[in-house]
Amino acid sequence: MAVRNPARRTGATGRTVNPAHTSTTCPVCGHVHPDNRRSRARFVCTGCGHKEHADTVGAKNTLARGQVGHRAWRPRLQPVREAPTSVKPQGIDAPTA
Repeated sequence: MAVRNPARRTGATGRTVNPAHTSTTCPVCGHVHPDNRRSRARFVCTGCGHKEHADTVGAKNTLARGQVGHRAWRPRLQPVREAPTSVKPQGIDAPTA
């Protein structure tokens, strides 16, 4: 039987994170406010003035949450599982000094 999921085929791991406020949180200073996202494509932080495309900001924040170990988002009627909170997240092989 062929593996249908590309992540499984390549050996990558998938994480589920809470997507709330990822497009309104500044990846530079962490300031969260609805006014940070001026339009569908424009992000300007009201705290530090950082400017970037809104989708890029959302992608950066989602990636950061998955790597740092934020509490995992859960589907309805499923138990909450805590994500790893170590400096080296599971599934990522980083060189050690």
